[in-house]
Amino acid sequence: MPEEQATNRQNKPDRRRQLSGENQSKIQHPDITIDPNYVPPELQFLIPYAKKWGVQDKEIQQELLHAAAQAELEELYKVVQPAFDDIDSFVMLHQLPNELGSNEARVFDALQGAALEANDILAEVMPRKEWLKLIGWPERFPGPKLDPMKFPPELHPIIPYAEKWVIEDDIIRSYVLEESTNKELQEFLADVNQIGLETIRKLALNMTEDEMLKEEGYILLKMLELAERAELLLKMRNHSSAQ
Repeated sequence: MPEEQATNRQNKPDRRRQLSGENQSKIQHPDITIDPNYVPPELQFLIPYAKKWGVQDKEIQQELLHAAAQAELEELYKVVQPAFDDIDSFVMLHQLPNELGSNEARVFDALQGAALEANDILAEVMPRKEWLKLIGWPERFPGPKLDPMKFPPELHPIIPYAEKWVIEDDIIRSYVLEESTNKELQEFLADVNQIGLETIRKLALNMTEDEMLKEEGYILLKMLELAERAELLLKMRNHSSAQ
C-alpha cells in the first residue's frame, strides 16, 4: 500500500520543529492488552510496538506521536511499514467485533495508523532527501516502465524523465522533482521546449482517447504539469541565488 504512506499529509498543522520526546511522559498512556496467541506468527515481533503505539483513541495516539522523539518515529515507521500487507490481512480476517483475535486486530490496525501518522510528521520535519530515503524511494516508489513503441518518435526524448518523475503519489512526485538539480531541470525543459508544449498536449489528449494508450496519455499530461513546476523551481532558485 505505498500510495497510502505518503498521501496522508493534507490539512495538517505545521510541525516543523525538533522532535525531542521530552513531553511524551506527561501523556497518560492507555493500557493495551494483547494476547500473543491471537497474533499471527509473522506479526509477533511487532507486539511491543503495538502495545506502545496501537492506541485506538486517535486523539491520544496523535498526542503521543507528536510528543515523541524523531528517532522513535523513524524506528516506528521503518519497523512497521514492511508489515503493512500482513497487518491488512490480519485485520481483514477479524472483522467481527467479538470474535477471538478481533481486539488484537484492532490494535494492529491502530499500530499501522500510527506508523502512517509518524511518516506524516517526519515528512514535515526531515530534510526531503533524508525522508525520501526513509520511505524507500526510488525502490519502493518507482516511476512507470514505459514502452517507447507506444509513443510517437518525437516524444522519445522525454520518456526517461517520465520514468523517473511520474510517480503515482503526488507528494513524493513533488519532492523528487524539487530534489533534482538545476542541470536536470534545464535539460528536461530544453527537451520539452524542443518538442513543443502544444505538440505534447495534443498528442497526449489523442492518446487518452485510445483505450490502448490511455495510461500513457495521462502520463504525458502529468509531464506537462511537471514542466510547469520545473520552470517555477528554476525561477525560484535563480531568485534566491541573486539575493
